Parts: sequence; structure tokens; C-alpha cells
Amino acid sequence: FSGCNKLKEIQIPPSVTVIESGTFSGCLSLSKVSLPPTLKSINDSAFLGCVSLTELVIPESVTIIGKKAFSGCSKLSKITFDGKPSLAVIEQNAFAECSSLADIDFPESVKLIQREAFIKCSALVKVDFHSKTILIEYEAFQGCPLKSQLPKQDF
Repeated sequence: FSGCNKLKEIQIPPSVTVIESGTFSGCLSLSKVSLPPTLKSINDSAFLGCVSLTELVIPESVTIIGKKAFSGCSKLSKITFDGKPSLAVIEQNAFAECSSLADIDFPESVKLIQREAFIKCSALVKVDFHSKTILIEYEAFQGCPLKSQLPKQDF
């Protein structure tokens, strides 16, 4: 589907457990994606440059979001984590240049946010962390006008 400019919406079937690298990259009109509850991995550049994508619901079964998976999705303004998330790793540049993303609430399952994962998300002002042990690599939020970073802890 890479570069399929007429694709506007897709519902990925439950038989899919991995979205392979570059599968939907450059689908400029893709505005809605329904990810199945069976999905385990969103690989590198899977949705790179899908500039019309506005919302994303990450199924609880996803454990990793690959490099540049959603990089350049400039209209992506909302990311929701479904159910009890298993997401552990957000790789380098995964959400780079998602310039409409204003806030994100990371689930407790997230243990690693790699370098430049959210670089140049120019509207990102608020991030919330629920994990007591999380590694945030150098420049993970470079170029983001963050006003609030709240590690949430239950004492």
C-alpha cells in the first residue's frame, strides 16, 4: 500500500499481528486506521508521512512501535492506548514531526522511549508518565515546547 494516495481509510483484520516496515508509508490521504486487537508490532516507517492521519488508538497487544513508524504524520493530534497496554518500547523517531500532537499520556507499560522519538513535535506541551521505571533517551523530546512532564507515582 506504500504511496497509495487514494487510500483514505483502512481496517486491518485480526489475522494481522505485525504491520511490516513501510506498509502504509506515504499514503497521503489516509486519515483513519483501525488497528486489530491482535497486533503485536508496528514496524519501522509503517505509517511514515501519512499526513492526513488525525487519531490513533494503539491496541493493548502492541509491545513495540518501530523507528519512524508515525514520523511526519503532521495532523496526528490524538494517541490513545486501549485497554491494559503492553507497549514497552517506542523506538527512535517513532513520532518525529507529529506537529499537531499536543499531549500524550504514556501507560505504565512503557519502559523505554528512544532517542528523538518525539523530536520536533512542535505542539507537544504535556506528557504524563505512569511508569516508576522508564528510560528516556537523550533528545527524546527535542524541539517540543513541553510545559508539563509529570511522573505519576502511587505511594
